[in-house]
Amino acid sequence: MAGSLLGSDFTSIQERIKQYQSFKKQQYKLKNKVNKTSDFNVLQQPKALMSFGLTADRNTVPFTLFDYLSLADFSSRIIQPNKRGAVSSEIPKILTVLNIEIDSWINTIQHFRRQYANFAGSKSSLMKCAHSHNHSWYKGCA
Repeated sequence: MAGSLLGSDFTSIQERIKQYQSFKKQQYKLKNKVNKTSDFNVLQQPKALMSFGLTADRNTVPFTLFDYLSLADFSSRIIQPNKRGAVSSEIPKILTVLNIEIDSWINTIQHFRRQYANFAGSKSSLMKCAHSHNHSWYKGCA
């Protein structure tokens, strides 16, 4: 168990947060340069992770980094209610956008390991992931 999303070692969310922090530092340095340049930086997510994008974009996670962080923080507070900070009564926007009922989401995260192991997703995406890692299947495919 980690005390925070950033403190969750060896996770994709930690990688994404560190990448974002690095991006913000670069932007701050560029903004405060005496000799202003026309450098334009775009936030890049870690190369080993799927990028965020629009629902229509193939091979992307169909929401923003901020929606992802909000949902992860909300979910962690549901699972660990004694975690510092109050659980917001406001449902994360991404659940509404993806038409996921809050009770269904809470049940999924509280009982995640019953259905999945290291990866989650549709049967076809789990099979594709398993084969890319030289496995025949992953829990949740059957």
